[in-house]
Amino acid sequence: MATNDWKNITEGISNFIAKEFGSLVPVYIGEGDYSENQFLKIIPVSNELVERVVSAEFRKYNYNFIFYTMSNTTKRLALTNVFRILSRLESLIANKRTFSVGILDAINGSLESYEIDESDAYDFIVTMNFSCGYLSKVS
Repeated sequence: MATNDWKNITEGISNFIAKEFGSLVPVYIGEGDYSENQFLKIIPVSNELVERVVSAEFRKYNYNFIFYTMSNTTKRLALTNVFRILSRLESLIANKRTFSVGILDAINGSLESYEIDESDAYDFIVTMNFSCGYLSKVS
């Protein structure tokens, strides 16, 4: 596996989502303390070898997307906003199942599941499981 695959794929995912949402939903990679009222964190979780051929490996990369939202509105309106963002993210990924990662594309991107939780610090925290495949050359 090339040493920069994780970095390249993660940055590709981040750029793909940030381009769609702009400043409405800032996108961050990894853990940290962020101060916006709503934002998305992308956390790499694991990868697994799906198939190996003579000069390449096809791997499945797994991520947690964690969406945080906090507003000055009622919980009901805040939840409506969460559903609007989730629906837009689902459509974005379903309509364009590949995204650019260097000279190749990551493929079969999908949101596999998500869970919505209430929080003390934020109105809602949504944890989503995202995966995609990537074919990398091996030397």
